[in-house]
Amino acid sequence: MQRLRCAIFIDFDNMYSGIRALDEAAAERFAEDPAAWLTWIENRLERPTEDLAEARRTLLLRLCYLSPHRYGKYRSGFVRAGFQVVDCPPLTSQGKNSADIRMVLDMMDALEHETRFDEFILMSSDADFTPVLLRLRTRDRRTTIITSGYISAAYRGACDLTIDSGAFIEDALRDEGVSPAAPAPPPVDTTLHKMARHLLMVVTAGQVVRADALPALYKRHDEFRRSQDWLGFYSLRALTEQLVRLQPELTFDEDAAGWSVVLAEPTFTLTAAERQLDELGHWIASQLDESIGPLPAASLAQSVLSHFGDEVRGSFWYGHRSFSALIQALAERGHPIGLRDDGAYVGLQAPLSTLEELDPRTRAARLVARLNRLLDLPRLDPGQYRALFDTLAGFGALNPFNLTDVSRRLRDELRDAGHEVSRGHASFVLKGLTFQHYPFEYPDHEPEVLAETFLRNVKVL
Repeated sequence: MQRLRCAIFIDFDNMYSGIRALDEAAAERFAEDPAAWLTWIENRLERPTEDLAEARRTLLLRLCYLSPHRYGKYRSGFVRAGFQVVDCPPLTSQGKNSADIRMVLDMMDALEHETRFDEFILMSSDADFTPVLLRLRTRDRRTTIITSGYISAAYRGACDLTIDSGAFIEDALRDEGVSPAAPAPPPVDTTLHKMARHLLMVVTAGQVVRADALPALYKRHDEFRRSQDWLGFYSLRALTEQLVRLQPELTFDEDAAGWSVVLAEPTFTLTAAERQLDELGHWIASQLDESIGPLPAASLAQSVLSHFGDEVRGSFWYGHRSFSALIQALAERGHPIGLRDDGAYVGLQAPLSTLEELDPRTRAARLVARLNRLLDLPRLDPGQYRALFDTLAGFGALNPFNLTDVSRRLRDELRDAGHEVSRGHASFVLKGLTFQHYPFEYPDHEPEVLAETFLRNVKVL
């Protein structure tokens, strides 16, 4: 039998945190019993190409990279499973470590190793590994990635086989005989941050939340319902003031009828905005001039955030609230840039007027098609998306949240109602909600808030 010699590289921090956001019990099985899912990789994971379908996979080189101060307690399990564990302590005050650089260097060393490794298995969702995967392809090596969340189209295209987090959890980490233990009540600080995020979601969806509606909103949190003193703040106003402090995007609006929580107006001076807008416009135009064509708006927005940093974040896109609105403002100021393909791309001298002349349904169809190509966004029609969010809202509290079970249930109920939505599409939406920290543990959910949260995640992909 043909032998498939393999090297496996695990970005533990990335994998554990990503899986934990989807299924806490599965994350613990991943961290505590690597020998079990290694057996699955060797014996049951499909081979990267058809010509290797009958090959016997052997994991000869096993490397795991983790932050010792955060995840050192999981080291022993990987040592027992035959891994070399590489400590990657933080190198900056923000906690950034050198795991990705160490992994790339070790992969390059493995490429030149006297043992010719036929397959490189990389467990990470970090698209920064795309160049090394392309290098491995030029050296005629097979590559497999196992992910913990969303990955870019470029990262997916650079490898031979991709196993997404949902499939990995269900096939390799599922333990049907053990029910997850009920989580311990979170500390007050954690509860406050969850409540603040929830309040922001609701305000963003509805723009205004009056004071008399807040108690019902807060009662969706078990910790708040158990509290007799407004979580130690002793009044509705004092508690809400703390939540608003935790979310700078929120503020209070006072009128004769009382007070409300609303979206804050960006605090940004016009004088500074004029100067910085022009600087940004010139920078974006130079990036477009150096490219071979229009750039995806999402990736260009990330580049702007990386280059201009807190200056952009703190001003809510220089007072325009969204990247697309900022691009339109720059075009109006005379910069030779504009939106294309219904806002999915930014290019030089884009004819913005033609976008408005398109039929709305045509614009929507083109945008969805573009996002499908770039992000694998499910190509569902508005009725299917509406049914998906309506059905999910009816599930009530999902505590603990389990991606495998919820995606299966969502698919089945939609199918019974006459809506053909695949489990993969359901998983895509559910993952997007988890990456935005949607509080599935609440007993009540609103379809509009679910949809707004999912849309927010699509915008940052």
